[in-house]
Amino acid sequence: AVTERLRIGTGVLLLPLQDPYRVAAGAADLAARSGGRFDLGMGMGYRPVEYAGKDLDLADRVSRMAAGLDVISAQLGPVGVPLWVGVTSPAAARRAGRRGLGLFISGAFAKPVVDELIEAHRAAWDEAGRPGGLAPPVGLLRNVWIVDDAAARRQALEWVRSSYVVYAGLGWSADATGVDFAAQVEESFAEVEASALVGPADEVAERLAEYQGVDLLVCRIGYDAPPRQALVEVIERIGGELAPQLAERPGGGGRS
Repeated sequence: AVTERLRIGTGVLLLPLQDPYRVAAGAADLAARSGGRFDLGMGMGYRPVEYAGKDLDLADRVSRMAAGLDVISAQLGPVGVPLWVGVTSPAAARRAGRRGLGLFISGAFAKPVVDELIEAHRAAWDEAGRPGGLAPPVGLLRNVWIVDDAAARRQALEWVRSSYVVYAGLGWSADATGVDFAAQVEESFAEVEASALVGPADEVAERLAEYQGVDLLVCRIGYDAPPRQALVEVIERIGGELAPQLAERPGGGGRS
């Protein structure tokens, strides 16, 4: 309420578990109150217990997601609320692309998986006749930490790893990404660490430059383990050191 530029958003809200009309009304209200600074990110979820808790069948999640997106697009499209769909598979990326909706990609995936999802998203948009006229944007969630030495890097990677232990305990899974999180937990943790962007700001910026077609970067730092002062410091370093470097790079005009 006291900010002028800070954007807020959901990353992501599980739409099949919600009343889409209620979600649309809440999103429109937040967008109005914030002066258009609200983004609505939506996903399907993957935990049977969450669906069972609402007396829903996980097998219906795709159809419920599609029906919900119909409502959301009709209600929020005219008022200009940015819509993003969180995906874990090329099939889901294609569904978002066909609708002309933004793509939001997990922080756990290695670059080859990210590239595959972006390619599927754009191809489906092209094949659908390019709904909306402008290419739907791509948002990328990455585990980011700005550090200067090896010890700090190791500490940051341990924080990243510990945060994904929670997901493993919740029945971590994904659809057709080539990464079987549930069956290969240790390998999955290694993949998460490999995809994390941890190091000096110039090194992180260099690695981010390898991702083509990304319009929005969301830096994931919300882990449970770090002390508050460490979180404050990394937020300041992302804003003061990393963001300016990204803005100076070719094509760096996107949001971060």
